[in-house]
Amino acid sequence: MNTPRYDYRKISTFDNLESDISALLAFNKAEKEFITESLEDYVNNLPDANAEFKLSNLLIPTTPGSSLELAHRAGQAKLNELLKSDEFIRLEELSSLPEPTTYVCNSNKELHVIADGTSMQIDDLLKENETLNQHVDELSEYANNAGGFIYSCDQINVEQWIRFYGHPMPSTAQQLANLMEFFKKGRPALSGTGKYYDILKDPEISPTALTLVQREKIKNTTTTFGLSDTGQLLNRLVEQNTHSQVDLKNDPAQFINEFMEGMIGSNLAQDCLEALEWYGTDSDDSPCQEDLRQLLMAAIVLNIDPNIGEIESKGRVLGYALYQPVNADLHPAQILLNLEKHLVANGMIDAKAAPLAVHILVGDEAPECLVKEIPESMTISSPAWVVHSFAVAKIETIAPGSSRAMTYEQVQSYADLGPFDQQLEQLFGLDIITHMLNWGAVNGLIPYSPEGEYTPDNFYTTETHYNQYTEALEQCSNAFNTPLPTREEVALSELKRAIPDGGYFTNKHFGHTDLPRNKAISIHELYMSGDLMHQGWTGTDLSADIFNLGYNDGMALARPYFYKLQNIQVLYTNLFSDYYEKIQQGTVTALKLALSKMPETDRIRLEYGVLSFYTVREKFSDHATKETQRLRDKYRGRYGVIICAEHDAQKYYYELFTLRAECFSRQDLGDIFLTTSIEYFDPSLWADKDQMQWQAQALDWPLDIDAYLKGTAPVRDVTHKLVVEKLWQSNEAPPGSPSTRSQLETFFSQRTNKTVETLLEHFPPATYEELYDTGYGVAPLEAARQNTEENIDLVLNLIIPFKGCIEDLTSGDPDREASGVIGCALDALAVVGSAAGVASKFASVALKTGSLLSKSVKLVRLSGSFALSLVNPLDGVSSLMKKGGNLTKNGVLLITGQGVKTSGKATRQIRSISGTLDALNAVKSLNIADVKIARLEGIGELFQATDVLICKQATDWYQLSLSSNLARGGKITNYQEISGIIRVI
Repeated sequence: MNTPRYDYRKISTFDNLESDISALLAFNKAEKEFITESLEDYVNNLPDANAEFKLSNLLIPTTPGSSLELAHRAGQAKLNELLKSDEFIRLEELSSLPEPTTYVCNSNKELHVIADGTSMQIDDLLKENETLNQHVDELSEYANNAGGFIYSCDQINVEQWIRFYGHPMPSTAQQLANLMEFFKKGRPALSGTGKYYDILKDPEISPTALTLVQREKIKNTTTTFGLSDTGQLLNRLVEQNTHSQVDLKNDPAQFINEFMEGMIGSNLAQDCLEALEWYGTDSDDSPCQEDLRQLLMAAIVLNIDPNIGEIESKGRVLGYALYQPVNADLHPAQILLNLEKHLVANGMIDAKAAPLAVHILVGDEAPECLVKEIPESMTISSPAWVVHSFAVAKIETIAPGSSRAMTYEQVQSYADLGPFDQQLEQLFGLDIITHMLNWGAVNGLIPYSPEGEYTPDNFYTTETHYNQYTEALEQCSNAFNTPLPTREEVALSELKRAIPDGGYFTNKHFGHTDLPRNKAISIHELYMSGDLMHQGWTGTDLSADIFNLGYNDGMALARPYFYKLQNIQVLYTNLFSDYYEKIQQGTVTALKLALSKMPETDRIRLEYGVLSFYTVREKFSDHATKETQRLRDKYRGRYGVIICAEHDAQKYYYELFTLRAECFSRQDLGDIFLTTSIEYFDPSLWADKDQMQWQAQALDWPLDIDAYLKGTAPVRDVTHKLVVEKLWQSNEAPPGSPSTRSQLETFFSQRTNKTVETLLEHFPPATYEELYDTGYGVAPLEAARQNTEENIDLVLNLIIPFKGCIEDLTSGDPDREASGVIGCALDALAVVGSAAGVASKFASVALKTGSLLSKSVKLVRLSGSFALSLVNPLDGVSSLMKKGGNLTKNGVLLITGQGVKTSGKATRQIRSISGTLDALNAVKSLNIADVKIARLEGIGELFQATDVLICKQATDWYQLSLSSNLARGGKITNYQEISGIIRVI
């Protein structure tokens, strides 16, 4: 019933279009802010992530002048007309309702009355009256146009607002929280500039793409300028712009803009426009500058790659694959430099124009590589690169062409954008697949395919390894962020659990017969040492050795609950054992990272070489001639070890600092080893600990002893007189080794794992017993019985692994923070973003910029997990991906027509909620002669329908640019008109 009778739209004219859109945008923005404020309170009051909710119950006042208010006002007038009608007033069943009452009609022809907060459906009362029933039918049409509801008062509900503007509709509390966070979190606006490739897509997929005939016309036009050789057009434009003040490398977008000011660029763009007979060809019409710029870019690209876009691809440019294993350890900037060399070496572009050619060509194939200020430590093999690439994919979905103008930090503000509904879950699931596969291929976790063809099994393998790797890093970060448990804390926690109202537990109001009379002690301290009850930790009554030091009723309050208290030794031991297991697991991960982050040749030597470990210590006496191994062990440095790796009949030397998780190549140590016989001694592990041996000789070694003894950062170019002793050696035969090895392959290697576990078994930075005793501490009574006055006050000398790195990173001193960042091996996540803030000291090490791994990486894992269900859907569920052997071809996901529809709907929704479509949504509320909203459609299964605004010029229809308010492009003939009246889907 989309007839003028139900048309709520505001009458406008072409001349007033810009001002009317601006007014609507302002009102709609105010409405959105009010919705956000109401939603925030609503979300905060949800009990948990599984809570059910109904957004239609959340009512807010209408915003006068907004698009929704215009639609609602028309229906409200119709509803109030019904309520004032004689037929309605005569309904006896409603005569006793209290005032005030609110009536609401929905698009399902249901009429409700709300009185005293209770809703009652009353449309059945109207069905026997033909007039009233007709009113309800008409009201449902008005409701259809207003998001599904019409209220008799000036109110709308949040579900109605979401449906009216075509936003995603959350169905779970988590999706609703994601939506709320999206509204609240400030993110940089997306420019949408740089959309070079819209018209260079496959015309069977994109409605705005050039046809093959049109492509030929552009190429022929370029030839008429004498620029037919590959890359010649861009070479000439760069040459023409030699005197530009713009830095081509730092601001390529502005450099491109200047092309339009030159003779060749402006003339060629105009000639291309006329060859295609686009709007502006006639002398009376002004061409749209967006069109001229886009046509010049199309001419540049087609001159370099005439077949661009005809076969969709990702991650590969003119025979160069960006995501090939040889690039695994490279920064994206270096990969782009390699691409420049490839283009120049193959005669596709001149060296001066190569940086710009790469910027243009990579913009569609791998926009993640063009983001500015990517941290120097980032490599494409890092799990953080998957997070980054995924964030760029979200940005490009919202506003294509935006990410290349953004900084890394700005991109990361979109990394934690979670799905708002099921369609977005599916879209994100589809998006993550290719990024995961690229990561798995460059890391050697799956066989690399030069053709970009990967199977479901490849994805299963990659997704599993990504989860395992990031979970290991997260566990490592969490483990070292967990303080060492102490008996003092466990005792206080247990008292608070068993005894109510215990604010007095730490008050020192009591004495004990084993303490001096002037020393007071608390219930907490008594319980901690097992002296509170007469049977120690397991008793039920107060110890007779305790007495009051004055009037205090604390003990009397606590005494009835003594039977509930558990054995502190058992509680502490259980808690500590769990802590130690996690610390050990985290340390294994940290040291595996240290080894896997070494250069590739060193990784292979450390993984496949025959290893020996050596300890470092100072000579402890200048007078003794003999010593025991036990005495030697006491003085050796606990926090570092020298590793000798014998590989291919050569010996290679490394320092591994276990407290800092740092590994360094030290080939200079080889000369000293050659002058001694240390390598041929038996390992100290085999020695009798108490047998007297001749004192070992100290030599001048280029080693920093403090790094071994104190765990400080190693200082270079220092020499100390030291004793180096063999700790352990492998007796295995030299194994064969591969010629290449990625960081991830080394990390997941059983050989690497065995090396680290062997080291920690024989030479841990801290043993179970040492850490246990440290956390167990000394209670006041225990100190008194040992007659150590200085220990009466509880003192805990905590041993914190990687303490030096953490202190550096949290010192507030930029130089120390920088050294900590560089020094620690837990940079494997590279830089996951800086928006989340610092929640743990150790996370600073793991994430390198001092930000949290958690949400961004977890969203990647969540989308990866969801993608598994898309790769292998349940029976009866429509598949979004084509069935067969491969998931991808040319690096592009192979999706079905249903997949295109699903992703298309999700794309429209996320663009709507993000503001990209605000102007188009505003126009839907305006009734303008010779202006329509149209959906450009095709007949192919994979055709991606696009909604545009079109305007009539003379007898022809053209797309209307909302940025310039001008007609643009070619004549539009194949479209479906979308009524300005919004219909609820």
